[in-house]
Amino acid sequence: MSPQILTLLDGRKLSLAQFGDPAGPPFFYFHGYPGSRQEVAILDHLPLRIISIDRPGYGSSTPLPGRRLLDWPADVAAAADQLGVDRFTVLGVSGGGPYATACAYALPQRVSAAILLCPVPPPEALEGLPARALGDLGLLMFLGRNPRAARAFLSTARWLGRNPRLLTPALIQRFGPLRLPASDMQALAEPASGRVLASFREGIRPGIEGVWMDAQIYARPWGFTLDAVPVPVELWHGTADTIVPAATSEVYRAIPGSRRTLVDGAGHYAMIISHGPAIVAAFAQAHG
Repeated sequence: MSPQILTLLDGRKLSLAQFGDPAGPPFFYFHGYPGSRQEVAILDHLPLRIISIDRPGYGSSTPLPGRRLLDWPADVAAAADQLGVDRFTVLGVSGGGPYATACAYALPQRVSAAILLCPVPPPEALEGLPARALGDLGLLMFLGRNPRAARAFLSTARWLGRNPRLLTPALIQRFGPLRLPASDMQALAEPASGRVLASFREGIRPGIEGVWMDAQIYARPWGFTLDAVPVPVELWHGTADTIVPAATSEVYRAIPGSRRTLVDGAGHYAMIISHGPAIVAAFAQAHG
């Protein structure tokens, strides 16, 4: 699917895709790390208007050098204005979690609620946790604190990821069990793994600027505290997550009125692919 391109006031392009029912309640979807607007295809059967945006430097969105987490709400508000959307729910998945939380903090007059699935936490949540408890999140934080090393690592990862003969669904099935729980391997059966790889490739297609800036954003203070978020937040996390371990999302309980639910045995991809659609559908029905 070709992206819809919006032009912002500063001339940057913001690429997005819309899924579901155009007349349904609007949900803005913020993709993981790495990822792209295509990731949200898992929800395209729901009776919701789902608007999935590529962050700057991903897909067809123009990079924004030196961007901060709190630059994102202004982009989302501008997109909502151009799309004729007043109030909306934000849904952040994994690396999209901080971006959904930032919108809940900065746009309380427009964001009615936020849903977070296995979100990356603020860096202070990781203080005191042993490295073995951080999963892949530990590597992400290392890259964010070491931008020069991150450029080399991410450039190599992009080369591998963009070669369809090197990174394939079959390779995931062969080596995934070495680091992922059984629930993730079940969730990543074809065609889901092919869609995950396609979203990954689209996200890094223009280069590494998006993922490089994101890593730095995740590793530094967000510019606000969670107890200052005035919007209701529902958070879901799998107890078997090896990518963003469930213990790291405990910090989100500082958000007033937040609700955190743990799903026993669910891994990172299982939480998104297997449980995500039902969670979003139930939320929409309860708040419709």
